[in-house]
Amino acid sequence: MAPEQAMSNTLERGRAYLQVGADCIFVPGLKDPAQIRAVVDHLKSPVNILAVADTPSIPELAQMGVKRVSFGSGPMRAAMGYLRRIAQEAKTTGTYTAMLGSAMPYPEMNALFKR
Repeated sequence: MAPEQAMSNTLERGRAYLQVGADCIFVPGLKDPAQIRAVVDHLKSPVNILAVADTPSIPELAQMGVKRVSFGSGPMRAAMGYLRRIAQEAKTTGTYTAMLGSAMPYPEMNALFKR
């Protein structure tokens, strides 16, 4: 599908969602600044962007009028990548440097749950 047609479809779908009561528009995969601005400008509604590779920074998105940034499965996948590094180190050298060097200390973790 041509980019112009895809954008037209996106805007049409966004308007339809807003007409039936959506309070935010989420367009997964939208990362081109010009396209993000077009969606924000045309729909005049809060827009949610998924943080993926090559997505503008949060301050840049805010300047474009984006109201929400979702991380999706990114943090979990990043944690799994880190776990893979820990496992590779344990398997190859038998050491714990990767795990111990970045682990959150117990007191800091426990403080997250204080009221």
